[in-house]
Amino acid sequence: VGSAVVRLTRHSVPPVPVEDERFLFRIIRAAFNQRRKTLLNALNNAPDVPLSKEEIAKSIAEAGLDANVRGEALSLGQFASLSDLIFRKCAHAPTKPGVAAKDGEA
Repeated sequence: VGSAVVRLTRHSVPPVPVEDERFLFRIIRAAFNQRRKTLLNALNNAPDVPLSKEEIAKSIAEAGLDANVRGEALSLGQFASLSDLIFRKCAHAPTKPGVAAKDGEA
């Protein structure tokens, strides 16, 4: 039987700056929520991302990522950049068809 000790040290300052930390975690969760999905398809299926598939693809390209990238290939910095790009676009995007608006949204 093998064992190991893992020591975690909490950062006093987040390792990457983002516009909305909660949104970053939603993007990361969506990227890993469905197995064997490209990042594009995973984010397209995420209810927290009200953008069209085309807008998500454009955001991925703007972040300098390959269209067929999977979530596990991204660094935290790349997730932060992509999260900020999508977050800014979501502020102006209508809700996806079939997805209920969140509290306080029209």
